[in-house]
Amino acid sequence: MLLTDDSGITSFIRILFLDPKTYDNLLKFFNAQSYSLNKITSQWLSIIESSPQALLFENRGILIGDHTKVAKEGRRMPAVKAHHQESEDLGKPATIYGHHFGMVGILIGRGKQNLCTPLQLRIHEGAEQISFWKNRIPMGRNERLIREGLQISSSSSRDNYLLLDRDFMNKNGIRAILEHNASACNKLDLVGRCKSNVTCRRKLTQTEKEILKKEKRPGRPREYTKPVKPFTWFDEFKDEFKSIQLSDGCVIKLFSRIEYWHGMKLKFVLEVDQNRKLIYYSTDLNLRALKVVQLYKMRFNIEITFFGLKHIVHGFSYHFWVKDFQKLTKFSKDRLENVSDSLKPKIIKCIERIERSVNFAGIALGVIQFMALRAGLEFSPKEIHYQRTYRHEDRVSVEQFQHLFGGIFAVLLAQNPDSVINKIIRQFSKV
Repeated sequence: MLLTDDSGITSFIRILFLDPKTYDNLLKFFNAQSYSLNKITSQWLSIIESSPQALLFENRGILIGDHTKVAKEGRRMPAVKAHHQESEDLGKPATIYGHHFGMVGILIGRGKQNLCTPLQLRIHEGAEQISFWKNRIPMGRNERLIREGLQISSSSSRDNYLLLDRDFMNKNGIRAILEHNASACNKLDLVGRCKSNVTCRRKLTQTEKEILKKEKRPGRPREYTKPVKPFTWFDEFKDEFKSIQLSDGCVIKLFSRIEYWHGMKLKFVLEVDQNRKLIYYSTDLNLRALKVVQLYKMRFNIEITFFGLKHIVHGFSYHFWVKDFQKLTKFSKDRLENVSDSLKPKIIKCIERIERSVNFAGIALGVIQFMALRAGLEFSPKEIHYQRTYRHEDRVSVEQFQHLFGGIFAVLLAQNPDSVINKIIRQFSKV
């Protein structure tokens, strides 16, 4: 909450005026066995759900999932690999070296100010070999993110929606959610976008197979129906699209249809917005077409959260590495394949340090988000943070409140000399 640079643990010692000898103790904290990251995530979720700022949609919580890439130059840092840079900015290289994180967050807000609070962050690419070391079945990054959202929803006290981008339409992940909903009390439904080339088909029933056999067609008997592309429905059912005027005055056209995709029933929603043609899907077959579109529009809040993690709380400023690990070069492939048994525990501990550090930064960002929402009820942005122009005079942004908190932190410590954090700082202070 107080970091202003990317020096990692060194920044804590500078800001709190701690004794430099505490550096090793701070390193050990991130590998302590006295706490579990999963239990902290579950407790953090229960705190958010019990707060009045938690947003509900159709009496359900709103979870959002996505991936982000973090550039890292550490040559002996585990799980660092080459990643393709998808940004359209010409100033960025096509390939970067770094970590690939998957995040699941929950939506909170007040009025028109919606924020995505991080719940869980894990390294999703570059550490696949660790699954074999722990005797676990490895899975793709998209399926893993869906299953992590399912795990978080299972510990929730209510039903939830999970919003995902178009890259996450994974059949194994969706099947796991449908199987979970068939037996569990608290359900989780996916809402996401489809690629334009998505194809729908299902397995033939025994009756349909017998009818095809009577036709005596040459070749192998068909197992599936003929493929159907939802993108063709824009022309095929153009007269059945319904025009809907949104609250901002924009007019969109919607059409919905339930179809089989890899043997699973999904609701497909087609939207025509000016010259754009978009396709959405949902595992909740009873959710109306307009609700599907409104839900998906909330997904972009996670992109703002990634910005906050990188630039406001400096959550990705860790510098954990393993001394005996193979040095990274541009010719390196998978450095975790040929690792000695004595080095494996060190690598696992290093990755645990990284994930714990990033998750604690996510919780810190969430605390700032809650305080920014609360501050918006009592103060105007002009009273706490000077800017030349103000886009919203009734909202306090996360960045504005972080600047305010950094300025008054020392004052708060002086006003509360008997607080727990004050005693800890005095105990390890070099002053």
